[in-house]
Amino acid sequence: MDTAESVSRGCFAYKGKKKIARAEDYLSDKKHDESMSVRYKVFQKMWEDIDAEIQMLRSDLNSKVFEDLLQFICKNHRETQRAGSVKEVPTAALMTGVNTPDHAIMFSNLASILKERVTSLVATLRAKDCSSVKALLTKLLHQLLSLNELKPRVEKGQRLLFPLFAARVEEHHENSTAQEENQSTEMETSPRGEDASVEDHGQSPRKSPKKKRRASPGDSPVIAVILEDTENFPPNVLQDFVVTCSNYLDRLPIVLVFGIATSVTTVHRLLPTAVSSLLCMEKFQAPPSTHYFSLLIDKILMTNKFPFKLGPRVFQLLLDMFLCHDFSVINFTMAFQFCLLDHYTTNPLAHLCCPRDMIHRMVKNLSAQEVEQMHRLPSVMRHIEQLPGKDLADILESEDCFKKLIQTLLEENFTCQYRSNTILRVLHTLTAHLPTHPLGKQLREQYVTSLEDDITETEGFRRAFDLLAMTAGDEFVSLVTQCLNLVQDSDDNKMEEFSSALQVFLYRLEHLDEEKQEEKKEPAVEKDDLKLQRTDLRSLQKRLQEMGKKKKKLTPYEKVRGELLYFFKENVRRYVCPAKAVVLYEILSYDDDSTVRHHLNAAPRSAIHLALSNPAHYLHCDCCNVEGGSISPSMPDVCIAYKLHLESGQLINLYDWLQAFVSIVTVEEQENKKKGSKPDKLLQARFIQAVSELQFLGFIKPTKRKTDHVARLTWGGC
Repeated sequence: MDTAESVSRGCFAYKGKKKIARAEDYLSDKKHDESMSVRYKVFQKMWEDIDAEIQMLRSDLNSKVFEDLLQFICKNHRETQRAGSVKEVPTAALMTGVNTPDHAIMFSNLASILKERVTSLVATLRAKDCSSVKALLTKLLHQLLSLNELKPRVEKGQRLLFPLFAARVEEHHENSTAQEENQSTEMETSPRGEDASVEDHGQSPRKSPKKKRRASPGDSPVIAVILEDTENFPPNVLQDFVVTCSNYLDRLPIVLVFGIATSVTTVHRLLPTAVSSLLCMEKFQAPPSTHYFSLLIDKILMTNKFPFKLGPRVFQLLLDMFLCHDFSVINFTMAFQFCLLDHYTTNPLAHLCCPRDMIHRMVKNLSAQEVEQMHRLPSVMRHIEQLPGKDLADILESEDCFKKLIQTLLEENFTCQYRSNTILRVLHTLTAHLPTHPLGKQLREQYVTSLEDDITETEGFRRAFDLLAMTAGDEFVSLVTQCLNLVQDSDDNKMEEFSSALQVFLYRLEHLDEEKQEEKKEPAVEKDDLKLQRTDLRSLQKRLQEMGKKKKKLTPYEKVRGELLYFFKENVRRYVCPAKAVVLYEILSYDDDSTVRHHLNAAPRSAIHLALSNPAHYLHCDCCNVEGGSISPSMPDVCIAYKLHLESGQLINLYDWLQAFVSIVTVEEQENKKKGSKPDKLLQARFIQAVSELQFLGFIKPTKRKTDHVARLTWGGC
């Protein structure tokens, strides 16, 4: 904000001691210090495994486009060496998508790969650091060559920057070339190789000095310049930079990488035709964030590697935040990490949500209090009530038997998750192609539905199977084959049985001619049916429909298809169940959507209003705790000024506002009125600082209607 438009033109700095944040300070629990420590260690282990999987997915996802970019850069570098004099700058237009929070990591990985496999001369430029050509070239120089000693010469003007940069690149290349020649000469002149150098105690043989060979223009190393947010660069800066790169292309083989979030037409909007014609541009499409998001759900949430799962409400909230706000997978990952941390810090039994190899040790170390808490869990109580009488008595009387039951349930949870997710993938394969997509087009939609309720009781499930009952033979055989490919390599016994049954059905579909169709004789028409009877139209219609059903015969394909659809329904009903139907779901899943919404879906306006009108809510002090709209002198100055400004209209007189402020914060109001003296300078400074803070928060602004007034911007102001 321009200081000329500010109520206060002062600048206040506070140099305090730096506070180092430690996890132990925020995760301490005086009553359960040991339990909290164990839970935090399990959280760290879980998050390390999940984060490693996420990093692997990200690298695999971008590997294809990165390989294409490397080939493009190397190819154009070789062509530039052959041509000698080229004016078109090789440019890669990398379409990144609108998920801008994820771009920094993508370009950082790209720069690392370029430095590792292509060239050490890589620079990454951002629009916020390149407000002018001079700033852009200075940033470029410091990143590529780390030329801190060039700063005095850079300040003289931008004309010296690129020639100086070209000279330093050539000098760097000549030095590296000379070093390579010296090393090769040493190897040739040394008669005994490494043994001779060891015997001579590191003294290399003398050789005649050679002049440094001047590098030819085509021998210079390729220079990769990455512009992360091309749309945000000032057009004049980008134009001058492209023209300068084109002019020096015969000496410096520069390759540009434009990061474009929207479309390639952005380049033509920023650059005129005369400048854009200097670019030899090729388009590269990065994988969309929705594809990465689907992979994340498939490999992190819908897997039995990690026992922790999100509940239906939290998962739907994070899904809405991703699809409706920023399309950022990084923000989704951070939200998932917050859910994981909050689950382990608030749930006293969360340390049982651990990797499979830690279950035995965690259950064995359960205290008597924790065992009692386990007994009171609704899902555990529901499961125990279904056990036979003898087993129920042993579990209730013996703590060891109860621990064995908990360990068995935790281990079986991994198997149940695998079966449920596998059947969900089979169901998605069957229904994803159906018109109107009754169960959703994406796998995540079916996953949310299965978490919320019994998916077999939903209207979408019934409509999907009604449509499958009308599927043609060839298409149905193709769908069954795809489902068989999903389960045929499974190690689970139940999934092996499922796979074997699918193979039998597939064989029957492919050999319908071998199906034996039972001969069904048509029942003889009863005499009563031939007699004339008095009836109404509705009864006659119902009677004719029943007779038509009796006469209808199923073809062999329809018979096998009906049996197979019934087989799919029964397996979905058997293995896929809602989140709350799982035993120990209180420990294994997190569904506190109100906490997630409070911390991640910020409402700054309401939070600021609450902090200014009721500071005791955040400060937790009794002196600021007042009733109604009253004002206490112990409140912060900005709170006092805020409450006073609420009592004004559209325009606020600064002097009246100051007098009201002084009357509250000091008890010398009567003396000041009698003497007619001005308020103390310290009080004036405090008032001006409070007003400046309100202006910074957007509650007031200066107005030209009256010089000694300010205008309100919120709650009735305009």
